[in-house]
Amino acid sequence: MFRCYGLHHLLNVVAGLEGSGAAVLIRSVEVVQGHDLVLERRRGTLDGRGPGKVGEALGLDLAFNRHPLHEPGGLELRWGSPPGGLLVGPRVGIGYASPEDQRAPLRFAVAEARRASRPPLPGAR
Repeated sequence: MFRCYGLHHLLNVVAGLEGSGAAVLIRSVEVVQGHDLVLERRRGTLDGRGPGKVGEALGLDLAFNRHPLHEPGGLELRWGSPPGGLLVGPRVGIGYASPEDQRAPLRFAVAEARRASRPPLPGAR
């Protein structure tokens, strides 16, 4: 977890060993349960497209920083069905980075997801 602009709680999932710079910013979620709670948190919308909206929809704050996602306790990653396809494209919002880094194919989305973050990746519905 980290705060962006002092306003939004963003969810980063660390995917590497301690000391390595391997993490994934969760940019979008599709609400599949808890609709009423998300509608309350998001002031009447289920839109989970954008990293700030993810944190708001899930009710996250800095108390989740360093929370182990493989243990029960309010936020967990669980095994699910493999996606039917994967969309890949360049990252967004990194205008400060080198052109090579800006073009690097490091943004991913499940092809059949209805709520991928914007702008859409090539091949998105």
